[in-house]
Amino acid sequence: MADPPAPRWEGRALSIDSRLRELLDQHRATYAVLPDPPAVPQPATGAPWRPATRTLARSAVIRQGSGLSLAVLPVSSRVDLPRLSAALRDQVGLADEREIASAFPDCEGGAVPPFGVLFGLKTYLDESLTHDRHIYFSAGTRAETIRMPFEEYRRVAAPVVLWLAQSLAEAEG
Repeated sequence: MADPPAPRWEGRALSIDSRLRELLDQHRATYAVLPDPPAVPQPATGAPWRPATRTLARSAVIRQGSGLSLAVLPVSSRVDLPRLSAALRDQVGLADEREIASAFPDCEGGAVPPFGVLFGLKTYLDESLTHDRHIYFSAGTRAETIRMPFEEYRRVAAPVVLWLAQSLAEAEG
């Protein structure tokens, strides 16, 4: 069976990570691939599209015991390491750049998609991301973002939902 054509935006092919595309298609997930906000204006209005910050997720790679896991949280937050350590009853820390590059060689730096299952890792999701109908996240590159219904994300990623984020405003005091 031939691969489906790559999604397109204004005539430009978008190239999400092939393993991510395979995972989403295998689960028959509903999703849309979009250019990153600054890349292309909305066709209807000419204004750049901007998802609500609370729905735009990022993946932080954490070290837990001797392995890695993903912590998925809003882009306007950081991982609350003491809270997450207490919830997991295990000491956690942020992975360093070398560990991240080694574990995610197909992903651009800072663009790890929030699906630990792709990499044999556990996924922890901040509870605040469960309140909206859609979630937006990196497609494995900085040039594309995926929008998908939150319940589709939850079904495919099977994350453990915890309170693990601290807002940057709260952290700065």
